Amino acid sequence: MLARGREAEAAAACPRAARAIAGDVDIPLFARDGDGRFALGPQARAEQARHPVASVDWRSAVAYASWLEARTGAPWRLVGELEREKAARGVDGRFFPWGDEPEPTWACMVGGRPGPASPAPVDDHPTDEGPHGARGLAGNVRDWCAELWMPDGPTVVDRIARLKPADAAAPGLRSIRGGAWSSGPPAVCRAAGRFAARPEDRFSAVGFRLARPVVAGG
Repeated sequence: MLARGREAEAAAACPRAARAIAGDVDIPLFARDGDGRFALGPQARAEQARHPVASVDWRSAVAYASWLEARTGAPWRLVGELEREKAARGVDGRFFPWGDEPEPTWACMVGGRPGPASPAPVDDHPTDEGPHGARGLAGNVRDWCAELWMPDGPTVVDRIARLKPADAAAPGLRSIRGGAWSSGPPAVCRAAGRFAARPEDRFSAVGFRLARPVVAGG
């Protein structure tokens, strides 16, 4: 964005400080380097470069997916609710990525380690990995999903999920899935758990992950 003269948009999309659940703190979490680009500030710990991105609103996450699509030519987008749940549960309907046992030490969640709760590098909890290889599904940060929040869940027709990504300008809440470093007890981190927030909200316990279609033989 900066290279194209869209500095205001880049500044608006920069992650900002907020409480884990809700907050109105508006402090950018990235500093500007000598070229004006956004980067972790001098006070940041080295391990923070390996933390999942959080404290971004839904529209900023969508904008990143659009940028990555333009850069790579691949149709990247936010993951759908049921796609994310499938990544955590596989085909056996397990409660957590590792099985049915609610063990907090196997993910980055409240009670999982001594000391204050905080985010962790993405590879800190190898047991928090779904059957398809995706990590951080029960802890660390929750994920914004592509759809509008619907009380009855995403649309399923003839046992097939019908993904309907929300338009960026559409009113209404957006879906959130997963567990987080600030979540406890483990029951609120199960794969089927659902949450929602306004698209302009930012939370230090909510980030995003992307998905794209896989072409057979590609």
